[in-house]
Amino acid sequence: MSAAFAAHLAGDVSSLATCWKIIRNDGVRYHFTDHDQNISFDGDLYKAQAGYERSAISSDSSMSVDNLDVSGVFDSQDIREEDLRAGLFDGAEVFVFLVNWADLSMGQIALRRGWFGEVTLKENGVFLTELRGMTQALSKTIGGLFTPECRADLGDAKCKVNLEPPEILRETAYGVGDLVRVKTSG
Repeated sequence: MSAAFAAHLAGDVSSLATCWKIIRNDGVRYHFTDHDQNISFDGDLYKAQAGYERSAISSDSSMSVDNLDVSGVFDSQDIREEDLRAGLFDGAEVFVFLVNWADLSMGQIALRRGWFGEVTLKENGVFLTELRGMTQALSKTIGGLFTPECRADLGDAKCKVNLEPPEILRETAYGVGDLVRVKTSG
């Protein structure tokens, strides 16, 4: 935070606005603010957006995932119900920060960065989602562990050996390596 922003926060009156930058997985970007007027900041236009609310932001030092619940009704023409229902906002990257709308040259204070969880849309047009913090990425499996022994059990989903292959059919052409079984009764 800049020294000017710190001095502004220490003052008796503040003029703060929360800004949200949402970047979907397909690269489409959205910019919103809870201020009553649009804000042009850092080359992006943050549209004045009413109709959403967020829970308190919780954080601790235990490395658990920081979560923030977001719900509301977007009255923006940019966000369509079909996009929400299609899951285009699931996993979208989100940046939440504060600005001084009266003096944008003070910069920003980052509040949260993370990803949306699954976005659900209710019949009355209300959406619900969870903003998952940066530690969420630490809980994802990135790669596998390889050992000399096989990690799978014979026939399970990891093994990929089908213990019940289909019966051989006379009319079907098979290739080298195809697994089939011969009918043993009847």
